[in-house]
Amino acid sequence: MMGMNFWPFPRRKAPTESKSLAAPANDLLEIFGALQSTASGISVSVEQAIRVPAVHSAIRVIAEAAGSLDVMVKRINADGSESDEPGHPVSKLLRGDVNDWTSGTELVTDLVCDALGCF
Repeated sequence: MMGMNFWPFPRRKAPTESKSLAAPANDLLEIFGALQSTASGISVSVEQAIRVPAVHSAIRVIAEAAGSLDVMVKRINADGSESDEPGHPVSKLLRGDVNDWTSGTELVTDLVCDALGCF
C-alpha cells in the first residue's frame, strides 16, 4: 500500500444548497412586486389571476400576436452595430418546423404564453 492515499473512513461532503424560483418564498415575491395588494387589500396571485377568463384571453392574444411576428435574428457587433444573421440555426428553428408536430410559430406562441403565466 505504499504510495497510495488510503483513508478508511468516509469523507463528509458539505451539504449542497439548491435554490429554485419555481416556488419562490414570499419575501422574493414581495421584492419583485408580485405580492402587491389591490385597492381592496386583497392580494391576487398568478394562479388566481389566470383563472379569470379575461386574463387568460389577454395572455393568449399577446402570445398569438408575438407568434405571428416575423422573426429576425440579429448579431450585435463589437462596435454596437447590428447585422442580420439569416443563416443562424436559431433563425431556421423559429421560421421552420421545430419538430414533426410543432411549427416555429407555435413555439414562439407557447414560449410567450409560458413567460406571461399561462400554464
